[in-house]
Amino acid sequence: MWARGKPLPLLPITIRRTNAYIQSATLNGEPYKQSYLHHDDLMKGGELVFEMGAKPNKNWGVGVK
Repeated sequence: MWARGKPLPLLPITIRRTNAYIQSATLNGEPYKQSYLHHDDLMKGGELVFEMGAKPNKNWGVGVK
């Protein structure tokens, strides 16, 4: 994904066919607890890393605004 010429790679960690659920995420090395992306964050570019797992993490992305 590209943002105004700035790369924003989406990097899944521990991805396998069985690991279909996001366990956690970081944006530019900082925890990213939302289950959605803000337009401004996308336009800044950087690195978005997803830690994947076999079961849903029911605590990730819940109740954050």
